[in-house]
Amino acid sequence: MKLDKYDNKRVKINNMYEGIAMHNSSDYSEHEYGRREEALQLGCTIFYKRDIENIEIIDDYSSPYGKLEEEVFEEGTSLIDEILSSEENEYVYRMLLYIEDHLDRADDEIIKMIEQLYKYNDNIEIKDKCHDILEKVGK
Repeated sequence: MKLDKYDNKRVKINNMYEGIAMHNSSDYSEHEYGRREEALQLGCTIFYKRDIENIEIIDDYSSPYGKLEEEVFEEGTSLIDEILSSEENEYVYRMLLYIEDHLDRADDEIIKMIEQLYKYNDNIEIKDKCHDILEKVGK
């Protein structure tokens, strides 16, 4: 299976992970991550070729957020910050939707990230979602 054909496409990997794929050549993967194997990257999650059981190009997401956002949230603030700092607005927005539905588990550091995102991001959908979340937490 050639992974480069999925570069910059919205995909579903292993029937559960959805996102915009970025292709990493085996040379790039070895240089960046020490593993010489072609991979696809969805946000900050890397899927090496041997770990991909199936993949399909999808037109739209199956839900507002998914397994990827759940796992990022579980990993903690450094990965959440990486997603919220992304230039890929789809990832940012889906992460915000996940945070909004799990505000009871969002700590002060996450709320500060959202405040910064609201202050500096120019995307109106993202600003509106940040505003909604900040309003819900009384900021």
